[in-house]
Amino acid sequence: LVNYYNYSHVIPRRSLRVGSSPNISPNAVFSNPERISIGDRVRIGSRCHIWAGHAGGCIRIGNDCLFGPEVMVTAASYRYNDGAPVTAQRMDEA
Repeated sequence: LVNYYNYSHVIPRRSLRVGSSPNISPNAVFSNPERISIGDRVRIGSRCHIWAGHAGGCIRIGNDCLFGPEVMVTAASYRYNDGAPVTAQRMDEA
């Protein structure tokens, strides 16, 4: 799968650190994959989004995890400042 509606690409998938015997849906989305590691025998369902954040957040998925369809895991969250557009606010990463 080279491109799925401009969300999923071959290059991010190749940058992941993946353990043995993974089962990853071809339309799963990975952002900043160089900071995502996936353990052994992990199953990631259709249309899952795994986002390590834009600056330094990391995601480590252990062995034998199962993510159903449309799960989102992120290491970043926008701050809340009433009256300002959310996309104009800084993010916290952890």
